[in-house]
Amino acid sequence: MCMNLLKILFLLVLVISLVSCKKETSDQNEEIPSEQSGAYERILAATGCKVKDAASIEIIDIHKDSIDKTTYLFGSRKINDKERFWFSKYDPDGNLLWDNTINSSKEGLESHAYYFNQLTESTIATFEMFKRSSIDVVTTRVLLIDAGTGEVTATVDVDDGVFSSMYNMRESFLIYNTKRELEINSKASISILHFDYSGNIINPGNGISYVPEEGAFVLDNTLFLTTKTPFIITDLYRNTYWSAGRNSTELSIDEFKDEILSLSYKNQNGIIDTVIFDVRWKQVIYTSEHTSGETPGENSVIGEIGKEYVVSDGLTVSLTSFDKVANGSGTTYFKIAYTLKNNTTNVRATEGTFQLQYKNTSNYLQQYGFFNTIFPGEQISRTYEFKELDNVEMSYLRYVPSRGASEVNQVELYWKVPNTN
Repeated sequence: MCMNLLKILFLLVLVISLVSCKKETSDQNEEIPSEQSGAYERILAATGCKVKDAASIEIIDIHKDSIDKTTYLFGSRKINDKERFWFSKYDPDGNLLWDNTINSSKEGLESHAYYFNQLTESTIATFEMFKRSSIDVVTTRVLLIDAGTGEVTATVDVDDGVFSSMYNMRESFLIYNTKRELEINSKASISILHFDYSGNIINPGNGISYVPEEGAFVLDNTLFLTTKTPFIITDLYRNTYWSAGRNSTELSIDEFKDEILSLSYKNQNGIIDTVIFDVRWKQVIYTSEHTSGETPGENSVIGEIGKEYVVSDGLTVSLTSFDKVANGSGTTYFKIAYTLKNNTTNVRATEGTFQLQYKNTSNYLQQYGFFNTIFPGEQISRTYEFKELDNVEMSYLRYVPSRGASEVNQVELYWKVPNTN
């Protein structure tokens, strides 16, 4: 079982490399009783910390604070043949700052401390594991501990099985079990629970199904950016608010200030794109448009004005003009002119249509009208006008072949929206 800590005498020889406090013993003023001296010296040699009542320590784990150079030792003490939750803290010289041993609150069960999670500079979260024996943990309690005094400031009984891991969000944290723990421990809970820094559960029964991956960039209490491909901004409920698209690389978090995230990455075409995301409103407010809001597929072509392209219905498409014009009263017109030619000798093709894509969404404006059949050697030239409010951004224009196209060419054809005239 992953949560079963080793007995002290076996573990200490393995943690010499974790020495985190100075090991000078000349500062130790108290006289160590002979029955304690062996255990005391072994702990001191392995951790550099001057524990009290060393012989009673049954389980021990260690955490080094890389900022203030203090050390935490935690696990359990055996008192009157019962294991009891134990947590302690030591200064950089190994002197004891505080030591807290707690009697089990569950009748007939022993307990030990498991897991170190620094929530804030002043608060530690840990688990109290209740057990019938050293390998039979049956339930869990979350404890919040004041890092300055060792006082337990909050306790949360969790009746939904055993938990073994934590993950910190902005001002809250999750408790859960890893996939490995679920595989080997029948008592491990499949739930993911969400708590604030006071130990209050957030939205009980809310169906969280997703714990951020290691290294994810946390944006708020539910929202985060994945830093491994594919790069996405998502939340604990698997809602996606932005995605970099397939085969994107080299993510850079440029700035996160006042709830505005600025990032850049190399898109699938090898071009650096920039995105600005408003965390409060959970929406993209700027993208550099080197790739579209809905990224065209691998067979897509970004078209040029006046150039001819053969598409999947067999027609040759040429966009002869594309203008964006504001009327000065809040409306913008997107005016297109195009020609469709049937240069085949044996394909009877129906005109396709154009769609104007909204930015950062799969929604679009559709071209409407009557569309004819174009026989070999014929062509049709048309104009069309889309319109939208000035403050609504559009990302690209797309040609959509008619239904039942003969799939002569699989290319998908797009044009970038021009600047306002």
